[in-house]
Amino acid sequence: EVEAIKNSLREKLQGKKFFLVLDDVWDTFETAWEPFRCCLQDMSELKGNAILVTSRSKDVLTKLKTYNAMQSIDDPCIHKLPGLTQADSRSLFKQRVGDD
Repeated sequence: EVEAIKNSLREKLQGKKFFLVLDDVWDTFETAWEPFRCCLQDMSELKGNAILVTSRSKDVLTKLKTYNAMQSIDDPCIHKLPGLTQADSRSLFKQRVGDD
């Protein structure tokens, strides 16, 4: 099943430029992830493609071996983003929900 998905993904993305976002990844599923990582890695190095993985867990990102093409695969490319301030959080909440 993993091989079929991997082949389908390669077929759909091969020769195309893409920006793939894997958002809020919580588990590595290492045995399933490794074939996809290798497949995506091969394709992402062509034509300036990129893959962005977001997670709240540094351990997950480290295990997924995320990296920048300029870095070693053993040196994960992890950028920690600061959280919103309380004022910014309230403002965003009010924008989405309203003042009531």
